[in-house]
Amino acid sequence: MVPRKIRRFRPSIFPAKGERMLLNRSRALEIMEKNDLVALVATAPENVAYLTGFWVLTHWRHRGRQVYAILSRDDGNADLVISRGLVDHPLQGGTWVRRYYLYGEFFFAPTPLEAIDSESRALFQSLGKAPHHPTALDALLHCLRDRKIEKGRIGVDQGGDLVFLGNSLVQAMPALEPVPAYELFRQIRLIKTSEEIRRIQEATRIAEEALTAAIQAIAEGVREKELDLIFKERVIQKGGYPTLSWIGAGPRGAFPNVEPSDRKIRPGDAVRFDVGCIYQAYHADIARTAVLGKPSAKQRQYHDALVAGEERLLEAFRPGAAVADLFRMGMEEVRAKGIPHYQRHHLGHGTGIEGYDPPLLTGNSPLRLEPGMVFCVETPYYEPGFGGLHIEDIVAVTAEGCRLLTQMDRRLFVIPEGG
Repeated sequence: MVPRKIRRFRPSIFPAKGERMLLNRSRALEIMEKNDLVALVATAPENVAYLTGFWVLTHWRHRGRQVYAILSRDDGNADLVISRGLVDHPLQGGTWVRRYYLYGEFFFAPTPLEAIDSESRALFQSLGKAPHHPTALDALLHCLRDRKIEKGRIGVDQGGDLVFLGNSLVQAMPALEPVPAYELFRQIRLIKTSEEIRRIQEATRIAEEALTAAIQAIAEGVREKELDLIFKERVIQKGGYPTLSWIGAGPRGAFPNVEPSDRKIRPGDAVRFDVGCIYQAYHADIARTAVLGKPSAKQRQYHDALVAGEERLLEAFRPGAAVADLFRMGMEEVRAKGIPHYQRHHLGHGTGIEGYDPPLLTGNSPLRLEPGMVFCVETPYYEPGFGGLHIEDIVAVTAEGCRLLTQMDRRLFVIPEGG
């Protein structure tokens, strides 16, 4: 049952699909002003995507690649420093970059522009117009000079930096004062835009459909790896990219980061699913538990307690609520409803362009809820020898309270033996 203060997601509340901006501009400007920064330079794939919309698997797989996004306080759109061999990705669409600065070499066979198709022609004409430099640093310095950023404090995201980029910038521009900015990016991303929430919602929908298919496939003798494959195949079919697939049956469900194995599911096994995916760079992370055959009294009691704790916590989700108080409420409810020894270091985490976006839902958090925060709220239980039980939902804080983005029932899914 949905807690009374939580509204289910309604697609009509979001803007048209044409509005794709991820960046929370007003919050970025506020944090830049507060920290006296004239500009921000993103280096980590997550932060580059957040500023520009540029998200491509090769950048995430090879995190040492030098791709930078530059946002100044006086311009709402970022510039992108990118290698010539990667630039066809953003030029194909899906970004809102002000200007491209290319570096390095990449070779195409010579072909007259009039002899090629219109899409290729537009792409290669754009390549010819973009400034081209020998190194990423040269391209970045050109961009900063174009923006007249040659002195003052500049925040440099060290999250994707093999060697802190700020040191090189100071050598070329001694009047600059680079400061580490990875945590500043995370502060900006704390409050999601409507487009970010739309993407999280779609990732959640895909993950739920895939998880439902995996639960429906549970039967005696089915292997954990088979359920894993079903989940991942369905995610891909629906347009997502699987990122998280922790599926453990019986005692293996107590392994928090369980890798699906060849273990066959047996009657009485609780199968714990903690799964997720990416949709257009944004993460969903959800969890449910199923039992093959009749659940034991302990399985029922403990699962009911976990659901009660999560629902008590969600009922109190509203702007101004202290994160530490929410943690305390959830813990107290789980203990009161049937697991008196329950212990957790957190009961959830933010989600967004990182799977663990801020904040953590902990007992020592100083934060209060604000509209635009998005959480994965969870009450997992791991007992060696017994197994694992898990419930996890995604919720967005609104001006009125909160909106539950997950749609799946929270019940303990009971799979009859023999089909």
